[in-house]
Amino acid sequence: MIICSQWIVQLAVLAVGPAVELEELRNVMESMQQKMSDVECVYEGAADVGSPWEKESAPADRITFQGVFAWRMDGFAYSDLYVRNNDPADLFPMSRRVTVLRDHFKVEELKFQPDRGKPSELHRKTAGGLPSLFEKYSAFRFFLTPALLEYLRDTGGIRTENHFRYEFKRWEILNGQKCLMISFIKDSQNGGMSVEYSFWIDLARGGSVVKYEFRMDGELWASVSNVHIKEIATEDGRKHWFPVSGTYESFLVKIDRQTKKPIVADSPLMRESYTLVAGTLRINQGLSKERFSLKWSGTVRDAHLQTAMRDYDAMYKQSRGGGKRSVESAIALADRQVTLLSASAPSRENWFVTNLSSIVLVVFGLTAIGGALKIWRYQR
Repeated sequence: MIICSQWIVQLAVLAVGPAVELEELRNVMESMQQKMSDVECVYEGAADVGSPWEKESAPADRITFQGVFAWRMDGFAYSDLYVRNNDPADLFPMSRRVTVLRDHFKVEELKFQPDRGKPSELHRKTAGGLPSLFEKYSAFRFFLTPALLEYLRDTGGIRTENHFRYEFKRWEILNGQKCLMISFIKDSQNGGMSVEYSFWIDLARGGSVVKYEFRMDGELWASVSNVHIKEIATEDGRKHWFPVSGTYESFLVKIDRQTKKPIVADSPLMRESYTLVAGTLRINQGLSKERFSLKWSGTVRDAHLQTAMRDYDAMYKQSRGGGKRSVESAIALADRQVTLLSASAPSRENWFVTNLSSIVLVVFGLTAIGGALKIWRYQR
């Protein structure tokens, strides 16, 4: 296997060579990943919808997120994610999601919303858990190697039982680096859509996945690109290649009800940017199974994430504090919006036009107050 690994890596350096078979690639990736038995880090990012990144400045209502993430090579993963919607109209703009994967297949999840009482809890089993965790704001949207390993290993039949076939594509120069491009393809059956997952692998730098595309019927639904990897020294004295940033983009508009075919845009409709927080990466700590639990409450080594945690706790306590505080917040919010809109209205317009926006906001404010009263009754 060592000779095979050296041969494949040499091909990566040359960016030429024959097709690489599934078993060959799996052995190479397994060999490379043996050096990294577990990972723990803090990451953060932002999500924008509707191409706002084309503007000169970021919109006030963009979504930001911060999370602590852990992964073990034998099929364990953990994520504690804090999401902030910076919309001034939202009384409780933060949420929290804790997700755990155990033994490849067992997924457990808690979703917290400050104004919704107890968190919702979900337990499910899935064939090959890591790809199923490829959801909004997940670290697996820029750290793609674990998902690739699941398909190469065929964990739980995720590849064969779902009728995916492996296909070598080509050797390709990507951002100045020599990469191997491969795909897992599910052909159209009984009028259904074909599916294709494509990975670009930098074998010369630890087998890191530096690009990913997801296509249905040949149309690009989503992609991960701009993945920057860096060789990072860790506490055990070793150096490991690891992604430090990446970008996830979605192009899907909708599925046509009549044709059942995807309608996609030429440019992305949503973009998520991910960054590894410097100094938080820990590798080969020997993380135990107890670390991968919904009840884990260890120390987080990042001040920004600690701030997010404190903000969420304060918001949760505010929402639990009773209806009076929620109603007062809603009234204050409506008053601020009416004052701001009234002050900005041109004085030369007629009264109705001048105050139309204010009228709408007053209605919105009353609606918010009604919502706050419902929360109060619910809490009682």
